[in-house]
Amino acid sequence: MTEAELAQAASNMYGLLVEPSVPLAELSKAALIGCQTLQGLVADQGFFDHVGFLSQLQMRYQNEFQSITGTKTRKLDHFRQFMSLERKLMVLGGLRVDLIDALTGQAERLIDEVRRGNRSISELHGTLFVLREKTCGLAEELLEKRRSKMKRNKLLGIAYALGGATIITINASPATVGDITLSSAGMAVSGAVGAVIIEKAWDLATK
Repeated sequence: MTEAELAQAASNMYGLLVEPSVPLAELSKAALIGCQTLQGLVADQGFFDHVGFLSQLQMRYQNEFQSITGTKTRKLDHFRQFMSLERKLMVLGGLRVDLIDALTGQAERLIDEVRRGNRSISELHGTLFVLREKTCGLAEELLEKRRSKMKRNKLLGIAYALGGATIITINASPATVGDITLSSAGMAVSGAVGAVIIEKAWDLATK
């Protein structure tokens, strides 16, 4: 899937869910977007090639990766500077600004997981497979008009996951987002941010 397709799906889904009270029809529409997008993503070998490429960059530039994420210092100054540039890439990549705000906040909250680095291709594929099954299950329940607050929260997490996938795709294809580029180590950090957001998506039930 292209970064434009992922960004549009993530943004459209988030837009349907951003208000605390969401009508059943919009919940159902959001679930369908998530289900269909995850079906495409799980089957997209190109996406997993991006994951593998960014993982290789992390191994190659481990010291720089640790410097950006503050692995040794346990400080966030460098990471926050890095995320200010990443925000610009996300805007150029087509994500809506309020979703970018949410993803940036989640990245900082999950910094300890980000410092662990990228997940393997098989781990991330397994996570996306499970997210697809859960999201498509929610879509079926919503078609039967079964509604709950929890469904909205879980679907919001899926919107974050699609945002995480967009981050991975943007940073594996820097030429497609204008003149702003990251270092190879920065690309690796972005890959780790995207992977962690996907990994934790089902539990990211708050904005």
